[in-house]
Amino acid sequence: MLEVNSLKVKYGRAEALKGVSLTVGQGKVVAVLGSNGAGKSTLLKAISGLVPVSKESSIRLNGEEISGLPPDKIVAKGISYVPEGRKIFPGLTVRENLRIGAYLRQDKKGIEEDMERCYELFPRLKERSNQRAGTLSGGEQQMLAISRALMSKPKLLLLDEPSMGLAPVLVERIYEKIAQIREQGVTMLLVEQNANLALTISDYVYVIANGEIKLQGAAKDFLRERDLVKAYLGS
Repeated sequence: MLEVNSLKVKYGRAEALKGVSLTVGQGKVVAVLGSNGAGKSTLLKAISGLVPVSKESSIRLNGEEISGLPPDKIVAKGISYVPEGRKIFPGLTVRENLRIGAYLRQDKKGIEEDMERCYELFPRLKERSNQRAGTLSGGEQQMLAISRALMSKPKLLLLDEPSMGLAPVLVERIYEKIAQIREQGVTMLLVEQNANLALTISDYVYVIANGEIKLQGAAKDFLRERDLVKAYLGS
């Protein structure tokens, strides 16, 4: 589904990504692991069109080149991004946040049906449908950020550090829901520092350090090589 080749991103003179290549197959969950500053979030922002990439970089979705497209066009192609730190709209209600996730859609009935599906996935959001998003707990805001992304009916869901800043019990709950989303057939590219969580839900894993892919392989193999992974994650 997704093919990234020779992806390079610079911030000024600093090279954040140095020719990263990876693939995400249809219906699969692929994890990108790495420590702070490794280039994980930059990778997702580049795929989403939020940061410029070099001319030799290639990002293809179902065979179509999308590098260089503006973010709204990339969403229209079927990629939805759940950013680090959630980035919900605090002054709007839960329902209004969800409707923003469907801003490119015109099928009113389908939008309402998908909103109900999000409420089924995260019942807490239904209870707080008319509550301002800024008053939600951190875990509830993460639920909202994921649901907002799902409202665009993505072919590929990008998740940036979904466990960040959450209590362990909430992290487990969020990952249970991510597993349910996977069961619904949604393809995902997941960025995480929490290797244990990512490995339990993923099919394939890339380890990134200093803007380069250092290791890759099936998640089940990485579960047997935790010391090797820790050497690159620094923990």
